[in-house]
Amino acid sequence: MATPHITDAAPELGSATSSVATTAVGQVPATPSEQQAVRAIARRKAKRTLVVRAIQLGIVVILILGWQFLPGVPGIQGPFPWLNTFFISSPTMVAQQLGYLTTGAQGATQIWGPFAQTILTALAGTLSAMIVGTVAGIAVSNWRMLADITRPFLVVVNAVPKVAVIPIIILIVHEAVFAAIVTSFISVFFLAFYNATEGASSVPREMIQNAELLGATKVRVMLRVRSPYAIGWTLAALPNAIAFGLTATVTAEIILGGSGLGYQMLLALNNSNSSLLLAIVLIVAIVGVALVLGATALRRVILPWWESSQAN
Repeated sequence: MATPHITDAAPELGSATSSVATTAVGQVPATPSEQQAVRAIARRKAKRTLVVRAIQLGIVVILILGWQFLPGVPGIQGPFPWLNTFFISSPTMVAQQLGYLTTGAQGATQIWGPFAQTILTALAGTLSAMIVGTVAGIAVSNWRMLADITRPFLVVVNAVPKVAVIPIIILIVHEAVFAAIVTSFISVFFLAFYNATEGASSVPREMIQNAELLGATKVRVMLRVRSPYAIGWTLAALPNAIAFGLTATVTAEIILGGSGLGYQMLLALNNSNSSLLLAIVLIVAIVGVALVLGATALRRVILPWWESSQAN
């Protein structure tokens, strides 16, 4: 009888072993009960989201209907004198003013010029503050003596309300648009600075020691080791920085004048035109939401790990 060679049987044995190993370490398919549980969880999440959106929509509808019809209820202005269209206008009147502002009808000033002015001013102040604040934060975190020298001054300046600084900026700058940029810069700078400082200081000590053992100087440690951490922390605060910058810009325009949305709000207030005032406020709100959403989308592209950590 012929005896099979071991060398002939080895490939078959190896193939069988490999197949068993692959099956053992491979992903085990979910059982029907597990799949059903997953689908049930997904349905509950979808149902919950739908309920939340429906409630939110209902709240908005109730507020709009109340805003429109409550001022017309007989006798309601006795206990609630502010429920008067002179003070709070109405949704239809605000919508009419929005139409005038976008088209320039009825002698209204078109909003596109002030709209662009406010956005560009806010972005100029915010982005310059983010850059300068990040660089300053990295430098302070890298040199302890510099941090010790500047800390009391930074604390004092940051403690001063930014609105209180606007008159000083007016005296120094004079020009309204540049003063609004400076106001936005001051409001955002400390947010960027403290985030960059915290990020650069959060670098593990072992990583810095390893870099120094490999011959890295303080400057190279700052540029190659601390900077990525600082930039990541600063960009994570970008949506908040945009919101701060827009708020500071509109506030400065209300106080300083000029040609932005804040100045248009001031004109509407001086003319006691609540419909126009609320229409401009709505435009400012839309601008703010759009800028924050844009900043959040940019952060999602640049820092996908941050979005993942927030989701978890």
